[in-house]
Amino acid sequence: DESWQFPGGNAPEFLSSVDDQISGLLVRRFNTVLVSEGREYSCHPEVSQYFWQDSKNALNNLLSPKCLHRGSSSVTVAQGNHDISGHIGIIEPTQQISILHFPYRSFFGYKRKIHLGGDAYARNKDLPSSFGVAWRAQNEVLDSDDMLSFWKIWLLRRMSFKVLFLMALFS
Repeated sequence: DESWQFPGGNAPEFLSSVDDQISGLLVRRFNTVLVSEGREYSCHPEVSQYFWQDSKNALNNLLSPKCLHRGSSSVTVAQGNHDISGHIGIIEPTQQISILHFPYRSFFGYKRKIHLGGDAYARNKDLPSSFGVAWRAQNEVLDSDDMLSFWKIWLLRRMSFKVLFLMALFS
């Protein structure tokens, strides 16, 4: 549910220009804004044009960046690809790459995704409960009114965005 965006659309060219002292780049993610399609709200990489500047997860926390890193047998990638260990060089944030994030394609698609991912976390007894917190929390309310309330919050945000966008357009 991510689309990595490189300058000029050319990942190999950009990556070859990264200084050898840099082991990893922290890349920000931007959630898509849900768009109305009749009675359903959805997003898709082929049609989405609007993204939240300060994107948040299902627990209303800012999204963590992903770590793009150099391949090495000594590197260990942390859960969710948000950090690495065992690297030799530095890790620094970058504004040159961005990740377009499409977590909320449709209500039923989102519920299916949470069901599969949440159940996988629940089955994996080797992972600490601090891993996948948002997935676990959403899975607990999957079939309750809380899930629909969560979804409606995103729709309200979309409506607020639309009003702000139109106000900016006509001012």
